[in-house]
Amino acid sequence: MSRAIRPLIWLAFLAGLAFLLVQRMRQQAFPSSLVVPGNLHVEHFRSAKRHLRRVYADMQYTFYCDCPYAHGKINLGACAFKSQDPHLMQRAQRVEWEHIVPAAVFGGNLAAWRFGHPQCVRKGRKYRGRRCARKASEEFRHMEADLYNLVPSVGEINAARGRLPIAMQEEKATKVYGDCMTSIGPSSLQPREKIRGFIARVYLYMDAAYPGNGIIKDARERQIFTEWHRRYPPDAHERLRARRIERIQKNSNPWIGT
Repeated sequence: MSRAIRPLIWLAFLAGLAFLLVQRMRQQAFPSSLVVPGNLHVEHFRSAKRHLRRVYADMQYTFYCDCPYAHGKINLGACAFKSQDPHLMQRAQRVEWEHIVPAAVFGGNLAAWRFGHPQCVRKGRKYRGRRCARKASEEFRHMEADLYNLVPSVGEINAARGRLPIAMQEEKATKVYGDCMTSIGPSSLQPREKIRGFIARVYLYMDAAYPGNGIIKDARERQIFTEWHRRYPPDAHERLRARRIERIQKNSNPWIGT
């Protein structure tokens, strides 16, 4: 091998090594590029709710407004939440287990949700949507029951949000729930600052655990969630919750660490 060629080979080797190191650093900085194991052990949403009561046994505060609750009932006098809809007062007083990534987002692209399924017939009439996906799709049932994506919520906020996405930018609020710093606008939910990192880590995990379901819509949304993840790191309670879920579900959320 000539002396003139050897430096070129070394340069090519070093360039390849540098490329691999950069890719490794990107994976560490943006683990959302990875595919991670999802839920395979909690089989139904009703089972998930039983598990969650144990996960939150000593952390009984709602997610969006930090309201204390006991036995499924919220102590509205002990938090900043104020109801905005007299028709939802009953739901305002109860805890509901809300999907941070809405079911219509992670399930809306499934064939059973969009088009129905031969199993989805009742009294001679076909149906589709969430009920059909739950009946016909094991993948949907596992996503719906994923404990990392479920939090205790004031029922009124759960009802008002529906399938609205998380706000990627400020918009004028149409419903402001007292001083709890979470509000709903015409097209999104604006979470209080304290929980933005938590929400980001759930979205990044769900997108990696169930790829191809359109959970994170585009590069801009991923960038914002990644920024929230870095700016608002997990606290002790989020880590404790993750450890408990990992013991039940047998998989981890790598954006949290325990």
